[in-house]
Amino acid sequence: MMKKIIYLFTIFLFFDVTAQKMEITSAVIALDNHKDLEAAQKWIDIATDKMKGGGALKPKILSKYNHYQGLIYLKKFQADADNQISFNYLETASNAFLKDAVANASFSKKSNNQLPICAYLYQEGAYKDYEKKDYKSALNKFISAISINASEAIQKIDTFNMYNASLMAFQSGDYEESVKWSNELISIDPTDVRFHVRLIDAYDELGDLDLQLDAIKKGRKYVPQSKEIIFSEVNYYLATGDSQLLLESLDNAVRSDSLNPILHLVLGNT
Repeated sequence: MMKKIIYLFTIFLFFDVTAQKMEITSAVIALDNHKDLEAAQKWIDIATDKMKGGGALKPKILSKYNHYQGLIYLKKFQADADNQISFNYLETASNAFLKDAVANASFSKKSNNQLPICAYLYQEGAYKDYEKKDYKSALNKFISAISINASEAIQKIDTFNMYNASLMAFQSGDYEESVKWSNELISIDPTDVRFHVRLIDAYDELGDLDLQLDAIKKGRKYVPQSKEIIFSEVNYYLATGDSQLLLESLDNAVRSDSLNPILHLVLGNT
């Protein structure tokens, strides 16, 4: 009796996997041969539902499934990219390509080539959100682009979009998030004045005077010639009413960088 049950279960699995392969093939034919995106989505979704139910595929077939799920949903997104709901399609596409890209399987290289496109589309969507002043949505899209570029498949440190994320977080009033991205950027390149200014301003908005001063000191250490950071320091001491420390700070700065005309200008006007 037990052997019969095992035999029937094996037969069931065989036909289930065979059916999934047929549905994936149907999706591929619908997309590549007939250019029928709706039919392709229908068949790939059926295969997806069966996989969620416990179906398993061999690596070669799984790679084809992931790659074509990515292609189908990427094309779905591109067909209606201005619709915010369509970014759900882009998310599905990106996740499918990411799964396949790191699998070292038959379609992995093709999937890897699609990932920069997905990252760019998130970035482009973020710019559109910025123009509409939807800073929170822009932030989320920049983070998606950063995540794709930082993935095992690409391994790119995307400082460009990390800075955009820090800006959008600041604009949306999420100053803690702005601090997070600014600190990450400074750890990557402590000589970029923009990163220090963003961190100083975020702490200023949070009202954390101690961390704001620490950020100013760090900025002065790494970018001593920065006019923006020098004036952030001046404004900090003016706001706290500590004229003595302001003069001491400027005096020390002039001593350590006597040829800096900006410091002499600030000291002469304080």
